[in-house]
Amino acid sequence: MTHERCTVLVVDSDAEVRNVIDDLLFDQGFEVRLGATVEEALQELRGSRFDVLLCHLPLLRTEDEGFCHRLRELRPKSRVVAMSASGAQARGDEADASISKPFTRSQLVAALRPS
Repeated sequence: MTHERCTVLVVDSDAEVRNVIDDLLFDQGFEVRLGATVEEALQELRGSRFDVLLCHLPLLRTEDEGFCHRLRELRPKSRVVAMSASGAQARGDEADASISKPFTRSQLVAALRPS
């Protein structure tokens, strides 16, 4: 997967964070979709193809952890990258990778690529 063809769904309740990430990734050739809530993310998941879900870690852990399960059912091949402002790391069943806020453009792009 080259990032020029990579579609990323960014889910964060903070509009400023979503918009900054959108700008960073768009400038690097990514196709970006945005969501503020778990419900918006699930709607995107049902209706669109994407390669990576970039999600604020607390949102991944919402709704009695059912979001991760539904995500994996709907898009089993999509990579999940968790963002955390506190430096907390996602558990293995939650995400394929984690990134701590604040991050640089190069750190963000590297986190979206498969290891």
